[in-house]
Amino acid sequence: MVLPHVSTVHYKFRLAAKWFAGLWGFAIFASLGLSLRTIYVHREHPQTAVHYQNAQDEDVWNALPMFFFYRNAAEGDLNGPDWKPEEPPGSYIYGNGFKTETLKPVFSRAGDSWMMNASMMRPQFETPVLGGPMFKFQLPVNAGTAFDVYLFDADAKISGQELDNFNADNVSQFPESQAQWQTLLTVAANEMDCAWLFTLTKRFVPKVGVFWGWPWEGKHVVPKYLLDGPICTHFPSNQSPMLIVHITQETVLCVQPISLIQQACSAFKDVGASVALLSTIFYLVFTRRFPLTVQEEESIELTLRGFESTKRPTVEKWLRKHPDALQEALREGLLSA
Repeated sequence: MVLPHVSTVHYKFRLAAKWFAGLWGFAIFASLGLSLRTIYVHREHPQTAVHYQNAQDEDVWNALPMFFFYRNAAEGDLNGPDWKPEEPPGSYIYGNGFKTETLKPVFSRAGDSWMMNASMMRPQFETPVLGGPMFKFQLPVNAGTAFDVYLFDADAKISGQELDNFNADNVSQFPESQAQWQTLLTVAANEMDCAWLFTLTKRFVPKVGVFWGWPWEGKHVVPKYLLDGPICTHFPSNQSPMLIVHITQETVLCVQPISLIQQACSAFKDVGASVALLSTIFYLVFTRRFPLTVQEEESIELTLRGFESTKRPTVEKWLRKHPDALQEALREGLLSA
């Protein structure tokens, strides 16, 4: 990239050259300043790049989320207990399409709510499974039960006390990627034999906060889950509602934030491109007034660093090295024999 040399322009047009290069240069660096300011102002909501990842990749579906069923007393029937205290918190019925079939979700109660930790279950997409990986579990609830379904990421560190104190008003106190509300389920009296079918999907979205782009910051994304459904099917043999969760995703959407360092580098790269364009147009508008002399052509000839000469050759020495130029000078009478 060669910057425009305004001082080499003929004095009649030098002022025009200064205005041309000055205004263009001001626009370039003003644009750079505005770009850097925009990057800083929107540092907590950076630009993003969208791509898709194969669901079979190890770091995409490396674990299922934890399912938290929070009793919603406002929507439920308050005339009787929602849970069947004589039964376990939940029962795992069947699963297919997971890497280790012996690992089952762990059920636990938290006051009037309960948790199903399925984070040890890893979907297996390499082996074709009809409908994708799926599992079933049963809810020990009475008619009239209503509960909100939340999903916690597998990496969430949640204590039993936090679950005991959990309520819909303090959801925002949990770290991002935790306590993702999905749906409200109400078990009517005629739905005790119901099987609810859900489709579980996953995506990655930017974390909240500033993403500089240092190596230790990683990808700066968090998983988000979505339970799509439910579709209800009645099974007369069921004594309690059953949930069926399917995973049919082949690709996972990833909204990747662009780091501040990468955005700044891109802004400076745009400056380089603009300066190169300025130089190109400058030397298209302003050209050499006279052709180069043979000595000038010799002076602008390039060589390897370390082989350059500190002295210019004399005219006689130069002509001896270039006999064709010497003969031409003799013919034109520029030199005498």
